[in-house]
Amino acid sequence: MSEHELSPIEKRARRHFHIAVPFGLVPVLGAVVSVPLASSWISRERRRGPWARRMLALAAVDLLIVGCAAWLAASGVRIQRPAPQRARIGIVPAPAADGVGVDRPLPGSPAERSGIRSGDVIVAVDENPVRTAEDLIQEISRPGEHEERELRVRRGGETIEIRITPVPAVPPSLFAVVPSSSPESARRWWLVQPFITITALATLGWRARARGVAAAPAALVIGSVAFAAAAQAAAQATMERLMGGSTIGGWLVSLDIGVAGLLVASAVSLRWAVRRGIVAAPSWRPPEIAVVGRGLLYAAGLGARALVFGYAAWNATGLLRWSPPRDPWVAATGLPAMGTLLFATGSVLLGPMAEELLFRGLLLPWLERFFPARKALWISAGIFATQHLAYGPGVLSIAVIGLVLGWARQRSGGLAAPLFIHTVYNGLWTLARILGR
Repeated sequence: MSEHELSPIEKRARRHFHIAVPFGLVPVLGAVVSVPLASSWISRERRRGPWARRMLALAAVDLLIVGCAAWLAASGVRIQRPAPQRARIGIVPAPAADGVGVDRPLPGSPAERSGIRSGDVIVAVDENPVRTAEDLIQEISRPGEHEERELRVRRGGETIEIRITPVPAVPPSLFAVVPSSSPESARRWWLVQPFITITALATLGWRARARGVAAAPAALVIGSVAFAAAAQAAAQATMERLMGGSTIGGWLVSLDIGVAGLLVASAVSLRWAVRRGIVAAPSWRPPEIAVVGRGLLYAAGLGARALVFGYAAWNATGLLRWSPPRDPWVAATGLPAMGTLLFATGSVLLGPMAEELLFRGLLLPWLERFFPARKALWISAGIFATQHLAYGPGVLSIAVIGLVLGWARQRSGGLAAPLFIHTVYNGLWTLARILGR
């Protein structure tokens, strides 16, 4: 039965579902709205329809989210948005118990000048305890961020006080040299991420060959991501040589070059696969307004629920200290106009196009050749999420967004709908960070 042929009862269940979805942006409010709406669909006769079952499932998820939020509150954990870094002291953080460890102070930074050493653990700033790097950024960047701060530091078996004056996170000129964290010790997810991706795609390639389907798209996805990483690394090294050191502007330029490299590699890979008949050429017809609207609604409302669950799961398993929350849009905070333009070029223009060509243009249609559509959707969203492991608990939200974008691709039959949803979603996040400066 298509959605245009739904019975009046199912249409009502669908309406209830879409009313409840956006309230998930506030965890407890989501349950307050969804549970009463779901109560009318509990009877055996009414819960037979797909939208009635979805409404009941949404209410169950919201009750779970309330439990997660209550547990986080009882544990003293804040579900915080990564703090804008308006000031810095210049350390490479490291995991530590009950504080922020110091992998090393950056050369020429306030931390090095004030005597902070590798192995120190920062436990408080101006008597305010800090448990994570985000706590430290928030305390350093609060009003009066360039005034002297007092750090309580645990060193060996003793606790000492160190006075330090932060410096602006973004220098007056985008291309002014700043203390560099390069070569930074490899973060664990940069080792885990390619391992998971390569293993998953190699397994899928083997499965495709067993079903008589070409396995080349698996290698094309790996090659595209590797090409983009190599392009960004080469651009970063070149900019550092030209500028005489690490600069914010150089990092933004290299980031855009890396994303542009992904776009080029994705376009070439998709064209190659289309010309050899491995996947069909994607349609670019204008998307339906209903699909775009629902996609944005699902990405925001369901993504927020996944974020709360992610925080609870990361805290319950101890992953939060190993893989803390990271928001790439925090880089847009406080940038001058040119920096904002460079950042938006990668995050709003090039990034969505590159990822849609690769993941919804090539990967998803290839998976649909040897998996049922729904299973292919879940697998493609999982591989998409592995490319964002640096988000920490936010990776579950990214997985939900991957599902939404894949749903838009399957529902519309083309790439215009997921590309539009992805672009608008990234654009809203970028705008929020710019306005939050």
